[in-house]
Amino acid sequence: MVEDVACVMPLRLSGGAFAVYLQLPDEDKRSVAKVKAALLAPFAAYDEFSCRKLRNGESPDVYLADLWRLASLFGGVPEKAMMCAFVAGLSESVLQLLRASSRLGELSLNQVLVQARAVLSDERPAIVQDSCMGAMHGEMKATVPQRRCFVCGGLGHIARDCPTRRQKNGPSGAEAENARRPRPRNRRRNDRANTPRQQGNGWGETA
Repeated sequence: MVEDVACVMPLRLSGGAFAVYLQLPDEDKRSVAKVKAALLAPFAAYDEFSCRKLRNGESPDVYLADLWRLASLFGGVPEKAMMCAFVAGLSESVLQLLRASSRLGELSLNQVLVQARAVLSDERPAIVQDSCMGAMHGEMKATVPQRRCFVCGGLGHIARDCPTRRQKNGPSGAEAENARRPRPRNRRRNDRANTPRQQGNGWGETA
């Protein structure tokens, strides 16, 4: 059983791992935990580099700068590989516009960055406008006032359908009672029959 693992560890390292070990301070070389952390850090950075995507609201310049930072943690990558990683992290809609507007294989990394800036600057105002319109529409729906009657002040109806107004404009008790009574028919005709007919001219003289 090996008692001092820190002394044996460099004998098991080769290639890039041994190069990382040589760059450590002498104090860190005597700590197994620090040596492991130093050896695993590049792999963790590579995993993060491979999974890095353009975040919502993030500018393409910040996104590319973070890719360069992560790549430096595991030895760096050439510009062509960085361009592939940059394009792979863009959204599908942005990527389609880039492919439609130019031939990505013939562009440099800086040209792809410029194209991505232009596409994102054209795409984000439309997204913001749609979000604002949706918020305004929801706010208008939430703040629609309920109908109020100006006659009685009640809610849920207008003056035309106000029950209070109907009661005020309705007939009184006596008028309603008279309205319910049947009206006499042929009254004028009976009055004419009971009136004696005059004979002679208009002066009451007879022939």
